[in-house]
Amino acid sequence: MKIYNKKKLWSGVGSLALAVLLIVTMCIKGFRAKDIALVVVLLALGLGQVSGAMSRQQTIEDREERNVFIELKAKSRAFSLTQNICLALTIVLIVGGAVKTYLPLLAMGIATGLILTLSTVCEIAATIYYEKRY
Repeated sequence: MKIYNKKKLWSGVGSLALAVLLIVTMCIKGFRAKDIALVVVLLALGLGQVSGAMSRQQTIEDREERNVFIELKAKSRAFSLTQNICLALTIVLIVGGAVKTYLPLLAMGIATGLILTLSTVCEIAATIYYEKRY
């Protein structure tokens, strides 16, 4: 059997490994409904990804230009949305911490600000890299 998509294969293997580890943990600590539901979801995702990695037709569909464009557009929009939410959280937490003089709020505001700064620097670095490369 030939593997057409190694990334999907390893993602599926990781999901299956997490499911097995959760089953072992459940045997030791006891069974709960949400753990059983999580095992079912992990097994379904893992098996789906492993079978998709070995399917030639699925690999061809994944590489179609329209599907690639939609995926890139969705990831770009999600990243922009995450940055905007992070900015709003930073402002709200810092203002709230300053008004109430509550240090944990200020600390959370600084942490979200650092995450926003890191994501912006990564975005700029990726833009510079791809502008020079292509």
